[in-house]
Amino acid sequence: MSCGKKVCVIGGGTSGLAGMVVCFEKEARVGGIFNWGEDKNGVYDSVILTISSMLMAFSDFPSTETKYWTHEEYLKYLQDYCKNYELDQHIRFSTTVDKVELQAGDKWLVEATSKDGTKHSGLYDGVCVASGNFQTAKVPNFPGIGDFKGELVHASQYKRPDQFKDKNVVVIGLGESGADLAREVASVAKNAYACVRSLPAIIPRLPNYKDPTDAFTFRAHHFAYTTAVAEKFGVCYDPRLEKKLWGCGKLSSIAINSVCSGLVFGMFLKIKIYDGIVTRLKHLVTGDYTAGANCIGNEGEAKKNNSMIDVKAEADEAIEEHFEAWHRINAGNYFGGVLRHPLKFLTKNASFMPAIIDGSLQLKASGLEKINANSVTFGSGETVDCDAIVFCTGYKDQFQFFTDPKLQVFPDGNVRNMYRHCIRLDAPNLAYVGWVRPTSGGVPACSEMVARYYAAVVSGRCKLPDDVVEQTARMKKFEEAAFAYTPDIKTLVLSQSQFFDSIALDIGCSINPWRHILDPVFLYKMYVGPFLPQAYRLTGPHARPKEAYAYVKSQHGGMFQNYLPESKFTSFMPFAGLMMVLDNLVYSIFGKFVILPFMAANMPKEVTDTDKNYAYGFDMKRRHAHLAELLDEGAKAKAM
Repeated sequence: MSCGKKVCVIGGGTSGLAGMVVCFEKEARVGGIFNWGEDKNGVYDSVILTISSMLMAFSDFPSTETKYWTHEEYLKYLQDYCKNYELDQHIRFSTTVDKVELQAGDKWLVEATSKDGTKHSGLYDGVCVASGNFQTAKVPNFPGIGDFKGELVHASQYKRPDQFKDKNVVVIGLGESGADLAREVASVAKNAYACVRSLPAIIPRLPNYKDPTDAFTFRAHHFAYTTAVAEKFGVCYDPRLEKKLWGCGKLSSIAINSVCSGLVFGMFLKIKIYDGIVTRLKHLVTGDYTAGANCIGNEGEAKKNNSMIDVKAEADEAIEEHFEAWHRINAGNYFGGVLRHPLKFLTKNASFMPAIIDGSLQLKASGLEKINANSVTFGSGETVDCDAIVFCTGYKDQFQFFTDPKLQVFPDGNVRNMYRHCIRLDAPNLAYVGWVRPTSGGVPACSEMVARYYAAVVSGRCKLPDDVVEQTARMKKFEEAAFAYTPDIKTLVLSQSQFFDSIALDIGCSINPWRHILDPVFLYKMYVGPFLPQAYRLTGPHARPKEAYAYVKSQHGGMFQNYLPESKFTSFMPFAGLMMVLDNLVYSIFGKFVILPFMAANMPKEVTDTDKNYAYGFDMKRRHAHLAELLDEGAKAKAM
């Protein structure tokens, strides 16, 4: 930051590196929780990230390959990033922050102590907290937990499944880490149970058996479902973006949508006809009916003529039937059908599914009623023997280094009460970087964009809006509506592209599609290719237009590929993507969607007798009745 302002960053992990000026880091090197250690809480031995290198890497230092990194590989990337930009000189390693206190003149006093006993003290114009949201384990106070005689283990303490061999184990929670832990525990336990309050909404790491989920995070999709949320619930995220593609006016939106729709339709024909025929012939000649090498690198684990969809999980009809049934049971078909947004967080990890299918992991979706001395009772009333409980229940956000008690937690305990999950409105130049988690996308990319915004505010290049309190409340309302069935994860934002576009309007790096109208391939990549933070380096402060342009153009979209034309599941994806694109064009002209609602109306919504086989104790009728209430309230709010 070259404005003469002095900012202190607390934490040298992923988010800390995104916002660095002067940094205190308690570990001996950068990496945060990715600094694996037998005696450290954090990553477990087998971690493979659920976000690919596309969005785990920073926009000014992209990865040269698209893959899912292990924790060792990602740590090396962070160290390489630090070395490339010579960030070590700004970091005091092995140093713990003891005190942060607001002084007269809106200055911040920061005191810290190094491992060797050295004391540090200084006054700063701003403080950026980037210590991460994996600091303090959260274990719900279930009835009877104090009477339990077995092991209580939080996910932060887990390294490997050995300690659970031949035991009866209950894993509570099936988030992205919980899915891995449940799979591993099930492989050694006598009996393993996964206990959840509702059925998960699953997207495998390899939706088309080859590309990462990030390749399916594309702008045309995000515009469709963010607009659908706004209309169904009568809420708005940012009025400057409402009903506008890239923030363009009506005529520009129609023109750009028309051009993009033509490009996508042409590509769709190529994919379905030319690529389909060529690929089928190739499979026929070679006898190899697989998708080939994937971005996990585990394609060799599949049986002959089959492909992997995730870690330790290969394509299987029973798994795909579960995906479809859970989407329907979660009421996703009520909400836009192919948009695939069941008003809850999408778990990008299907690695536990084979264990569900073969019975080694028993899913209990009625929640936990109580814990007994040597057993647990689920919400359904069923009681099972239990020797150990693994809590995959998240973390608490606490910042004990602040002397002011109100700053030791988020306002009213909710990160959404801060502007863009970042800027506190009750303290000067105090920001938190790392508490933005898109339902599809990467935390590091969001941390980088938030850090850029904070730097612009502190330096005076942009200022907080006059109605910042009202904007914060409106964004909060939008996010709460979008994640009605994941109320406990406050860090969630619905759309990475929407979040970035809103900030870009303020810091001056918005995407202008007209600048690329003579390069249809690039425009196509921007519209239906993977969402990439490099697009916000094309122009504006700290732009890297040449590198950003080359990187964006080198990528391809997973939605518009046809690796396995024989697969009904993957061959439907290009068609669904085309329908989204065409309906975006219809919307830009008439102000309403036509194609997607028609498709949704023709999808089954009522649960069937077959669906009950996939419910695992979840109360489907109650969910659908509650959704009907939410949509009715939304319709009333929209009419006001």
